[in-house]
Amino acid sequence: VVATIVMGKDGEGVGDTLAQPTVRMEYDLHAFADRGAPVFVRTLRREQHVSVDPAARILESYAHYDGGGRVVQTKAQAEPGLAPHRDADGVLVLDAEGRPELVHTDTRWVGSGRTVVDNKGNPVKQYEPFFSDRPEFDGEDELGRTGVTPLLHYDAFGRLVRTDFPDGTLARVEIEAWRIATHDRNDTVLESAWFAERTGLGADASERRAAELAAAHANTPTVAHLDSLGRTVLTDEHDVADGVTTHALTRQVLDAEGNVLAVIDARGNTAETRRFAMGGVALLVDSPDAGWRRALTDVAGAPLRGWNARGFATRAGYDDMRRATHAFATAPGQSEMLVARTVWGESLASPEANNLRTRAYRVYDGAGVVTSERFDFAGNLRAQERRLAVAYESTQDWSALEGAMPPTPASIAAIAEADLEIETFEVAMQYDALGRVTSSTTPDGSETRSRYNEAGLLDAVEVRIRGAGVATSIVGDFEYDARGRRQRCVHGNGTVTTYTYGRESLRLERLRLVRASDDAVLQDLRYTYDPVGNIVQIRDGAQPEVYFANDVVSAEQLFEYSALYRLTAASGREHASLGQPTDADFAFGPQPHPDDPAALRRYEERYAWDAVGNILELRHAASGGSFTRQHIYAAGGNRLLSSSAPGESVAPFSHSYPYDAHGNMTAMPHLAAVAWDHADRMQHCDLGGGGDVWFVYDAGGERVRKVQVNASGSTVRERIYLGGYEVYRERAANSTTPTAERQTLHVADDTGRLCLVETLTVDDGENVDAPVSIQRYQHGNHLGSAALELDENASVISYEEFHPFGTTSYAANDAGIEVSAKRYRYIGKERDEETGLYHLGARYYASWLARWTAADPIGLGDGVNRYAYARGNSVTLLDPVGTDAMSPAELAAAKQRLAQINARLAELDELERDAAKLDEGIARQKQQT
Repeated sequence: VVATIVMGKDGEGVGDTLAQPTVRMEYDLHAFADRGAPVFVRTLRREQHVSVDPAARILESYAHYDGGGRVVQTKAQAEPGLAPHRDADGVLVLDAEGRPELVHTDTRWVGSGRTVVDNKGNPVKQYEPFFSDRPEFDGEDELGRTGVTPLLHYDAFGRLVRTDFPDGTLARVEIEAWRIATHDRNDTVLESAWFAERTGLGADASERRAAELAAAHANTPTVAHLDSLGRTVLTDEHDVADGVTTHALTRQVLDAEGNVLAVIDARGNTAETRRFAMGGVALLVDSPDAGWRRALTDVAGAPLRGWNARGFATRAGYDDMRRATHAFATAPGQSEMLVARTVWGESLASPEANNLRTRAYRVYDGAGVVTSERFDFAGNLRAQERRLAVAYESTQDWSALEGAMPPTPASIAAIAEADLEIETFEVAMQYDALGRVTSSTTPDGSETRSRYNEAGLLDAVEVRIRGAGVATSIVGDFEYDARGRRQRCVHGNGTVTTYTYGRESLRLERLRLVRASDDAVLQDLRYTYDPVGNIVQIRDGAQPEVYFANDVVSAEQLFEYSALYRLTAASGREHASLGQPTDADFAFGPQPHPDDPAALRRYEERYAWDAVGNILELRHAASGGSFTRQHIYAAGGNRLLSSSAPGESVAPFSHSYPYDAHGNMTAMPHLAAVAWDHADRMQHCDLGGGGDVWFVYDAGGERVRKVQVNASGSTVRERIYLGGYEVYRERAANSTTPTAERQTLHVADDTGRLCLVETLTVDDGENVDAPVSIQRYQHGNHLGSAALELDENASVISYEEFHPFGTTSYAANDAGIEVSAKRYRYIGKERDEETGLYHLGARYYASWLARWTAADPIGLGDGVNRYAYARGNSVTLLDPVGTDAMSPAELAAAKQRLAQINARLAELDELERDAAKLDEGIARQKQQT
């Protein structure tokens, strides 16, 4: 292959050409014979299609191969910056210490670090990427062996048995006939150089503490016991918490094909049982927490029918191409409902006009209808519109659409019209030749533009707010290291964020935010880790010490863990008036004076866990604010039955939590009733005298709408979510005219939310003639928790700190800046002011209970406890989607993998369309002959 071309339909004049292809490959297979250099493949990719910009930048990359056909080094373009300097003869110039001398160059490349293999081809060393001033192969050790590398050891069978890490820690695997013992970096800490360095004379106090805490986890491996086929049937997790040693034993029962028939957790409860058809398709899944579900699939594994413990039955319908067209659900004692209907592009009269073949053109779902109006020639969605359903108090039933005869898009739409609101929300997107979104326009007319550098990394984000002629910079001037990690960026309000990483650990060690106008340090977070990466200390150097009640209150958080890395102790600072956290919000107030009696105090929390990660007791100690909360769970599972209210110390406790058959909470102490839809999504909450709130979702489970009606039924408060755009409205129940409306634009990059742009458009029932937009820059910590909000002038709007599991420990705001109440808070997610719950994608999280309100929809994928948040380690891990906890680094890697998968899917879609065109041509030729 020497070139690939992406182009539109004949005569359309869009895309690229054979003379100017989208991707071009050049081969030099004689490089070794001619110059003694590795052979290579040069790839050139257009950043914009020729039809858009013939002079657009072309991105280059090189892959250098050894004689065995293995890639020994890759080179890719990078942004201008410092790179090793070479003399006129091409020889590296070294400084006095033997390191490459760096100079600025406008043409820079990123080379992959050298991989060293053993005599069996197993990698034993992998060095870090490096910058270079040329695309050719760099063979010098000074470059190829840049940075640090782990050292991997193998046994005679080629199995990895030991890894020595650059920071002096090590991990080991002991493989025996019937067991495999895995020792992680904490398990081996006492034999590591890392520990010796941190316990010697002159060691930093915080690092010494990290070593001492890790020492408590020494020699606590996880042991997998195997059956005669080498399959794991028993896992022994060695735990130590507060000096007490236990073993958590989890068993698996397997059939002859290796399917897991049952999982028995460390409490002795059967966490899940399964029954399979031939071929390994699960027909029945049952658990004490999530109830049972039966499924019937077709020969390709696609769902046909389903039944569950709540009494719901589901049914799926497909077209001749086996694409989903119908989703039915039947509630107990009710008629079947059509809950989703998909209309595919081929049913249009001229689908090719807007590239709608093989595309879902219109989807009728629980929120209303979404129409994908237009795709570009590369298969990217260009224009989409959403209309909301009139009904929000119950699941939208589209059964009437089945009466459309013939079932054309127009006839279906005509029937649906009566159930839809008139208002239409439109969005539009533009893409470059690499499939990246370069421009997105929201219903308010705001256009968000993204620019990328030579390495394909984000270079700038700017917004034309509400269609303004001049774009507002949100973030730019990025600097990256050779690994692609951010080193520095400048925000549109004149603040600068810098990131510092450990040279040997490669972990984030410092996160600093400075206001450039006066060099004020607004945030200065420093992190200390144990060997496996648990955060044991966070200190914000930007926050001054406060003296209160004969105590020094510093902005320092300390953490301790069990050997299973569940949080066992935490300390920090909190507002001195704070009581036992509940669903009620912590009131944001003016910044207290340090001498104010209601200022700040230190607190300490200790957590007791059972064998599967349920919190048994939380003890909170603080001067004038101590309390203990106890939890009681179901004997046969992990459902929380009750928790102690303030002042209660002996069971039974008054705070109770009933459930439906699927383990969804149906009431809480502050919620009189909670109802769930057919897909186990929270649908309605009775606020117990405070009115009602309904939640509405699209076909993919994304929340699209939230509607609150007050207790008297006179006032409706509604919030509409459309990707990065929100509308909040208040109106009288007997009117459709809003008395207040606020539109919010979410500006985000690949790491999360950067800025909220709020605009009050209706006030006291009148349209605002000249709306003024307020920018709310979001500055978070390592988890993305919105700790600091700044306006467009870098003035502080609000500041917030959190307890480990997400309750607010301290909050303050500037009463002089008129903005709406802060909603996006812990891990950057929305806290519903109506219920006090955090909406985290697939589920709702009760931060004061440190657990979910529903069982994990993915089953046991995140552990045997379907309700535990972040596996008990909410300081190091986060769960932004409600199904699987991960570290921030793992989340970033997952996003990168998803982007790569989407790019590959786009390529496959293009091939599918090409094949369809070929089939059409063959059919025409047959007709002609």
